[in-house]
Amino acid sequence: MIKKTISKILSAAVPSLAMLLLPAGAVQTSAQTTGTGLRVLCLGNSITHHDYDASVGWYGNWGMAASKAENDYCHQLQTMLSSHHAGTVVTPLNMAYWERNLGCNIDSLIGSYAKGKDIIVIRLGDNVSDKTAFKDALLHLVKYCKEKAPRVVITGCYWEDADKDAAIKAVAHAEGIAYIPLSYIDKEDGARATTSDTFYSTSGNAYKVTNDAVLAHPGDNGMLRIAQAIYAVIGGGDVSTLKINIHKTDGNTETYAASKVAKAVFSDATAGDEEQCVVVELGEGGKMTLSLGSSPQLTFDDDSVNIIAGETAARLHAGDIRRITFQSISTSIERMEGKGQSVRNEDGQIVAEGMRSGSRLNLYDATGALLSSTKADASGRASLHTSSLPVGVYLIQAGETTIKFVKK
Repeated sequence: MIKKTISKILSAAVPSLAMLLLPAGAVQTSAQTTGTGLRVLCLGNSITHHDYDASVGWYGNWGMAASKAENDYCHQLQTMLSSHHAGTVVTPLNMAYWERNLGCNIDSLIGSYAKGKDIIVIRLGDNVSDKTAFKDALLHLVKYCKEKAPRVVITGCYWEDADKDAAIKAVAHAEGIAYIPLSYIDKEDGARATTSDTFYSTSGNAYKVTNDAVLAHPGDNGMLRIAQAIYAVIGGGDVSTLKINIHKTDGNTETYAASKVAKAVFSDATAGDEEQCVVVELGEGGKMTLSLGSSPQLTFDDDSVNIIAGETAARLHAGDIRRITFQSISTSIERMEGKGQSVRNEDGQIVAEGMRSGSRLNLYDATGALLSSTKADASGRASLHTSSLPVGVYLIQAGETTIKFVKK
């Protein structure tokens, strides 16, 4: 019943639809555990897991240099997730071999580990030396992981490296997955292990660490901060509490449980100069504008939001989305007239005529940032070039008139 209701509301009342909100806070934490444990795979290097190695003075068999197994970030993340998802298991997997051999066979490394996982956390890059091949190799890894698990997130390097982090961010953006920065943690006081810390071996014996390579790793506090950063993105969310709020221009709001909605169908794009678009604002910042074309629809797959229309498609985790806004906007400006003015799109430029001499023709991006401006000449004519603009939504202000313009 509710699927039909929401489809009917959205398809029949789009002219009065202001926006559909999915605030980051809408993925609420439940006061009780869900009883459904998550299966999480953490792909990493020595920070994630390092075998016992007496040659470097490391006598643990967990994330280097946590004092005990329960204090490394994977174990702490498991504890955090279990508070809302009883029975959660976080599996660490050392992928340092992949970092040093970017062309290796991924399936042979992680195929059996990735099977049946709900979330894969990629925390790699620190040991990569071939920065030229890193981005493409990482893209391949992310695509592979997305085929294995319904949700994939990626972290930046723990030890700061601007080039590698830029590559990681680019891959995350291209694949629509959350990017979690970590290098700031290493700069915090008390994040690294020290010679005064007490460590415990696999047999429970206390010892001290003097090896600089081991001490460069995050200690218990650094491990906690890594777990917290990852948990802030993937943790606590219960899809059964996710709400869809439909805000209409008449001031009314209709709320539905996302878990009970399989699909929301929106009206087709209006023929002529108007086209329906969706603007997706992410909780971490950033904005995507998609032209929906005909027969757009919004679908829910577990805790993911899928936006589909013809060849346009995007899949994002609901917890990463702050707001989704549906708009009907002008796809182009052929000619607009009013108040003695005319504005038209002509050969890669916006041309305005009939303006008051000295008044401004302004071009803004979708966020309202001024991109370029010019004054009307004595005849009341002004023009701005648009040929170099990237595809997107813009605002044109000609004197007292403001119109939207989409560059395709």
